[in-house]
Amino acid sequence: MEEARLWRTRHRDPLPDREQSFLDAVVQLGTRAQRLRRTAAIGAIALLSTIVAGGAIAFVKVDRSKHTAIEQADVASREATRARQAEDRVREQLDVIKREQAAKALAETAVERGKQDLRAANADLQKALGRAEAESKHAQSESQRAQVAAARASDLADSVQKTNARLEQLLTEERARTEHLEKQRRKIAVELR
Repeated sequence: MEEARLWRTRHRDPLPDREQSFLDAVVQLGTRAQRLRRTAAIGAIALLSTIVAGGAIAFVKVDRSKHTAIEQADVASREATRARQAEDRVREQLDVIKREQAAKALAETAVERGKQDLRAANADLQKALGRAEAESKHAQSESQRAQVAAARASDLADSVQKTNARLEQLLTEERARTEHLEKQRRKIAVELR
């Protein structure tokens, strides 16, 4: 084929029809074969390029997916840590509320005991006042003693009233504190939901 082309380029003389046809057929066959080889080579290059590009795209996607998975794992880890910290804070707050409720119960018990003591003291004062009044009726000197006892009883009654007022104030403060703790407990319960 190559030789036929070379011979044709070197010799410009006209050939008989049969040799000219043969020469044209050989050149045409060579051209066709060359085209087929070129097309096959271009197709192979295109196929290999497509495979390489597909591989590169797949690699990039896998790499991105890997990075995304790592980032999501980091986010999940941070969120889990935050959730554990929030749970620890809630436990601490619940412990504080339990301690406050126990303190409230103790304070209410103390206030109730104080009220009972106050009632007993009031009863004793009433008895003492009654005796003092009875004694003041019996005698003049006894009257002075009764007045002193009545003054003492009055002072004691004032002291008991002040103590009672203080106990009532403590009870009021403890109730307010309990209400505040109850509000905090409800708020924590709402946050946990």
